[in-house]
Amino acid sequence: MIQKGDSPMKKWFFTLLFIIICLFMSNSALAKSSVNLPVVNTYVSGNANHLLISSDSKYAFTAGNSQAYIWRLNGGQSKEIVDLSYQFVRDAAFSPDGQQLVVSAGAPYSSLSSQLVFYDSQSGNETKKISVGYDNMANSLAFSNDGKSLVIGLRGQISIIDLTSNTEKLKLSINQYANIIRFHPKQDQFAVVICEDYRDGEPVILQIRDAHTGEILKSFGDILPKWIYNDRDFLDMAYSPDGKYLILSTQNGQSGTLVFDVQNDYKRIATISQNGSVSFNADSTLAVIGNQVFRVNQFGKPLNGISSDLVNPYLVNLSPDGRYLVTLYQDKVRVFDAASLSKMKVEVSGRSEGYVPSPVVVNGTGMFPIGKILNVLDISGTETVVRDPKPTYSYVTFRGSCYAISEGKTEVTEYVVDESGVCFEPTGKVYKLEKAALYVDREGIYVPLSFISEVIVGPKNDTIYQSDDNILVFNMYTWDELDSKEPEKPNKPTIPVTIPITLAMKINSPWLLTTDDGNLFDDKDHNVTPVTRQGTTLLPIAPIISKLGGKTTWNSTEKKVTITLNKNTIELWIDRKTALVNGVSKALTVPPTSIKGRTMIPVRFVTENLGADVKWYKDSQMLVIYYGGAVENATDLFTFEYKLTLLDPYQKKEDNKTTLEDVVKENQKKHDQVKYNDKDPLDYYGKMIHVGDIVDSGTFDGVVKKINGTKVLVYWNHASFLVDTGKEKETAALFGIKWLSEQWVEAKTVTFSGSGY
Repeated sequence: MIQKGDSPMKKWFFTLLFIIICLFMSNSALAKSSVNLPVVNTYVSGNANHLLISSDSKYAFTAGNSQAYIWRLNGGQSKEIVDLSYQFVRDAAFSPDGQQLVVSAGAPYSSLSSQLVFYDSQSGNETKKISVGYDNMANSLAFSNDGKSLVIGLRGQISIIDLTSNTEKLKLSINQYANIIRFHPKQDQFAVVICEDYRDGEPVILQIRDAHTGEILKSFGDILPKWIYNDRDFLDMAYSPDGKYLILSTQNGQSGTLVFDVQNDYKRIATISQNGSVSFNADSTLAVIGNQVFRVNQFGKPLNGISSDLVNPYLVNLSPDGRYLVTLYQDKVRVFDAASLSKMKVEVSGRSEGYVPSPVVVNGTGMFPIGKILNVLDISGTETVVRDPKPTYSYVTFRGSCYAISEGKTEVTEYVVDESGVCFEPTGKVYKLEKAALYVDREGIYVPLSFISEVIVGPKNDTIYQSDDNILVFNMYTWDELDSKEPEKPNKPTIPVTIPITLAMKINSPWLLTTDDGNLFDDKDHNVTPVTRQGTTLLPIAPIISKLGGKTTWNSTEKKVTITLNKNTIELWIDRKTALVNGVSKALTVPPTSIKGRTMIPVRFVTENLGADVKWYKDSQMLVIYYGGAVENATDLFTFEYKLTLLDPYQKKEDNKTTLEDVVKENQKKHDQVKYNDKDPLDYYGKMIHVGDIVDSGTFDGVVKKINGTKVLVYWNHASFLVDTGKEKETAALFGIKWLSEQWVEAKTVTFSGSGY
C-alpha cells in the first residue's frame, strides 16, 4: 500500500498523525479478542512510508524520502536501491511471480522528470527504465495477471504499457488523477479510483475497466459515501486472491472501508468503520484491514484485533502465505509471526485451553489438525510425522491409544501404546474416515471432525465447531465418569475392519518389505531370497504369513506345511502338485520344494487363496501383495525400489534393518573425515557457509548474519514442527540456542540447509 502526497514534509507529518490515530484506535478495537503476535525480526529501514510484499511472500519493498530497500522476508537480508535515494517514490508494484519490482519515482519537489524503473527482486539490480513523459508522474501502478503489461495511472490519463516492446498499447483520457489501480486476479479487468488530490468537493469515482479496450464496465461515483470526498491522502484497495471481493479503505478517522461482492456485479455488501491498509492471505480466508483481522465472508465483525503498539494500521501487510505480518513503524520494519491470526480457539467445558491451526475445507468437508487438538485436550496427545517414504503418515497418540493415519488415505489403524509412548502392536481395529486425510506442512495430519468426535472423544461428549467464531468446543464429562453416561449413538460410521497390509519382495533380494519397514526373510542367512521356477515365485512362506497376521506349522513326518489366516486353512506337501484349501483340493502349477534345506512355497497360490491380491512387475522382478483392503498405488514400485537402495548397503548379519545408531555412526564418520582449518567456516559435513545462508542445529534453524573465521553469527528464528508453538524459547534453551537472538557459534557445530539472499 502507498500513502499519497505531494511533499516529503507532508508525508512525515501525516505519518506522525497516523501513529497517534493508531494508538487511539487500539483502545477502541472492534474485535472481540486481540492477538499478541511474536516479533520474528526487526530491521532498520529509515523513515519509510511505502510497504509492499511480493505475491510469492519472499520479498518486501520499503521506501521513504531518503532510502529504499528490497528485503528478503525469510531472514531479513536487504538490498539498498541507491538510485532511489532522496527520490520521491510515488508508487511501486511487484510482478505476479514476484521476480520484478517497478517503481515510480522523481525529484522530491517536482514531477518534471519522473520515470518507471524496473528492478530484479532477488539481486536488487536495475533491469530497465521507461519514461512516462514530461511534466507527469505515475501515481499508481499495477501489473496484468500474466505480467506482460503494466497499467499506469497518470494525471489526466491511464496508460497500458506492453512490457515486451516497452510501448504504450492503450491510452485512456480521464479528467483527474488515477490515484490507485488494482488488477483483478482472475479476469482481464482492473479497478481504478479517480479523484483530484487535496481538493474538497471534487467527486471520487471508482471504476471497473476492461484491460483490453479500456471500456468502463462499472462506475461507482454516485454511491461512495461523502466521507471519502474529504480524504485524499490515503487510499488502499485490494482484490481477494480468489477474485470474489474488492475492498476499498481510506485513512481519515471519520472514514472507513467498503466491501464489494465482485461476483454479484460489485454489489456493496459491507461498510466497516475500521480503516487502514488492506491485505489478504493466499487462500482468501482472511483479510487484514488496519489492525483488525476479518474472516472473509464475515465482514460484519472482526475475528481478532492485532494487539501491538508497534503496528501502524496504515502501513501493515499480511504476507500472502499467511506466515508474516509486516509493518512499518517509525524507522523500522517489524516482521511478526502471523500464524496465530488464523488459529482456531479450543474450549473444553467452557474453559479456553489454547489455540491450534484453523481447519482446512476440502470439497465442502472441514479437515482439522488432529495432533494439535489432542495435545490441547490432554498431555498424552502427541503426533509423530513420518515424511519418508511418501505418502506422509502420522502416528497420533491419545490416552493409551495410537492411530496411524496416512496422507490421502481413509483407513486409520489403531495401535496399543506401551509405557514409553511407542505405538507397538495393532489392536486389530481399522477406522474409515469420511474424507481422505490431508497433510499440511509444519502442522501435521488433518482429518474430518467426525473422526475426532466419534472415535477419539466419543459420542458421549459434545463436539461443536462454531465456524462464525472459529472456536472448537468440547463439552466433556469427566473421563472417569464416561461409562455411567448414555450408551453410544447407533450407526457409528467408523467400523473396525481387517488391517490393510502391503508387502513387497524382489527376486534374489533377501528383503521382505512393508510400507513402514523392511526385514530379512532370514536374519541368519542373507542368501535366503525369492526364486522363480517355471514362472512361479517360490520362497519361505512363514515370514509373509506372519506379517499378514497368520500362522505356519511344519510336519516333518508328512513333509506338510499348514497355513492358517483368519478362517482360512491351506495345506501343502513337498513335491506334491495338489493342496487343500479349506478342505477342498486344488492343483498347483509348481509344487512346494526344498532348496538348500529350505522349504520353498509358491507365494501367489497361497496368498491369493487367502484373499490377497498379487501384482507382478516383470521388468523389475518385484512382487507386491495387497491384503485386508490395501489398494495399489501408482508409486508402489518406486517406493519399494527406493527402500531396497537404502537397505541393501546396510545389510548386517546381526540386524535386520538400519537402526538410528547406524545413521548416527555414518554421520559421525562423514564428520570425522572433514579437514577443518582455523580460517574457513565449514559446517558439520565440511560445506562452506556464507552470509545469508540458512543453517540448522537440531530442531532449530536460523540465518547467518556475519562470519569471523570459523565462527558464524546466527539469528535463530525458525523451529521445526516438533517444537510446540509458544515454547520455542524454553525448548531452544535446552539446546543452548538463543531463540530470536543473534548468537556466535562454531561453524562445524551447525549444518548448512539452504542458500540465503
